[in-house]
Amino acid sequence: MRPLMLALGATPLVGVPALIGLGPVLLLAQVSCGIEKHDFLRQLRQYIPADDYVMVGNILGVSGASDDRGAAERAGWRFIQEREFANGVR
Repeated sequence: MRPLMLALGATPLVGVPALIGLGPVLLLAQVSCGIEKHDFLRQLRQYIPADDYVMVGNILGVSGASDDRGAAERAGWRFIQEREFANGVR
């Protein structure tokens, strides 16, 4: 199985070529359907089998206005800040 990496929003598109080289699944999503982000992540984990679940996103008040790190923690996903991802952290 491969890891599932989730990038909510448009900014992480710069990471797509690096992901293609590594082979994990990348899911880009704009979520504005009234569901909490951590609930969306839990549903993905429930219905999409993977070895690892990684969210690429923001840290509230540090790198953006959304609490992607908190959502990842509440959903049991590993988190990578967008800037770290752009610098090669996987």
